[in-house]
Amino acid sequence: MASRTRPLQNRLQHARTYRLRKDTIQAIDDLAGSTQLYQSEIAEALLAAGLAEIAAGRWTLRRRAVVWELDGIETAP
Repeated sequence: MASRTRPLQNRLQHARTYRLRKDTIQAIDDLAGSTQLYQSEIAEALLAAGLAEIAAGRWTLRRRAVVWELDGIETAP
């Protein structure tokens, strides 16, 4: 029986602009090319997974006062 779930690309309905490092963009582009997926699908999946890790307390964000620049991501103790 065929899946009734719409492809993720059809469910992504909001556009946002974020600044990313050039190597991050290239890694997403490379992954998209090798998996034949849209870059936005990959970004959505990776961001959702990362946010779920933070919400579950398995990852924390370190920050330092510079007008709050992200300093790193680490696993929770």
